Amino acid sequence: PEIIMMAKRRAGCGHKSCFSDLNVILSESKGSNKELIQRMISYGYKRIGLNTEFVLAKKGEKVKESVCLPDEVVSITTEHRDDIEVLQRLTVIVEDHSLLHVLAASPVNSYDLLAIRPLSERVFQNVFP
Repeated sequence: PEIIMMAKRRAGCGHKSCFSDLNVILSESKGSNKELIQRMISYGYKRIGLNTEFVLAKKGEKVKESVCLPDEVVSITTEHRDDIEVLQRLTVIVEDHSLLHVLAASPVNSYDLLAIRPLSERVFQNVFP
């Protein structure tokens, strides 16, 4: 299970019903991301969250600034900017509860959504004391 910790406030989608997928995994193969986003638009999705995963396993590791989106994703989302809102999501996989402090001193604010995937009960308890 994942815990979504933070979401920046955005304006509503302005529709009576609004489909969203906030955990879209981008593909490495060229062209498939454009097809995926086009298909989501045709299905009526109004908001998607493009996910980046980061494993926080060692002391001294730092969360990276939000990643640059592939050109094909930028072009399709710019072309359809009135049809779909694209958010950047960071999923941090945490193995050791003593590393949670890294999130407070990292550039997680450069992402629109933050999710934490605790790998132990102790990490889960420290996220929600």
